Amino acid sequence: MNSQQEQLFEEIMDQKISQEKFLYEGRDENGRWNLIAGLRNYRKYVRAYIDGFSGGRVSNSVFEIVLKEMLEASPRELRPIVVEEEPELTLEQYRSMPVRQIQLKYRSDPGFKAGVEKLIASGQI
Repeated sequence: MNSQQEQLFEEIMDQKISQEKFLYEGRDENGRWNLIAGLRNYRKYVRAYIDGFSGGRVSNSVFEIVLKEMLEASPRELRPIVVEEEPELTLEQYRSMPVRQIQLKYRSDPGFKAGVEKLIASGQI
C-alpha cells in the first residue's frame, strides 16, 4: 500500500474499532481468547486481503468481508465477546440483605443502585 492507502486503512480501522465498537476476541499464541489478539489478527488479515485480493484498494467492504470470513472460519478466528448482564434485583433479594450491606453496595455498585431505584420507582420499597 502507498502512503495514501495506508492512511485510509488506518482511518477505517480506527472507525471500525472506536465507533462500531469492535466486540470480538481472537486466539493469542497460547490459544487463549482475548480482545488484543482479535484486533491483531483482524488487522493482519485485512491487510493481507488488501495486498493479495484487492489490488491495494482500501474500502469498508474489505473490512466487512474479512470480518465475516473470520467469524465463519473453521477453526474459528474471531468470536463475539459475550457480556453477561447481572440478574435483576428482586424484592426478596433486597429484603434478605442487611441494611449496612445495602447502603455500602448502593454507593459502590451502579448495577445494584439501578436495581434499587427500579424497585423504588415501581413502589415496591
